[in-house]
Amino acid sequence: MDQEIYLTGLLIPVAWYGNGSVKAVALATDDEKEISISGPMQKNIMRHLRQQVGLWGTFEDPIDCAVIQVKRFHPVRPSLE
Repeated sequence: MDQEIYLTGLLIPVAWYGNGSVKAVALATDDEKEISISGPMQKNIMRHLRQQVGLWGTFEDPIDCAVIQVKRFHPVRPSLE
């Protein structure tokens, strides 16, 4: 059984359909990694593009292709420092 993890970062588009709509998204983390997002949550998460989010899910890291299977997510409000 895979262990669920929590990651935060900026949701970015990474692939597009021919008509210009977003096909796939990834999480850009603070340490400059780009983690692909998969799973049924991907359709719901699209409305949060270019926003900071927190994701819970299972993580796979095959060679040069990190992927998180998202179970749930929430928008992260920017901190005022």
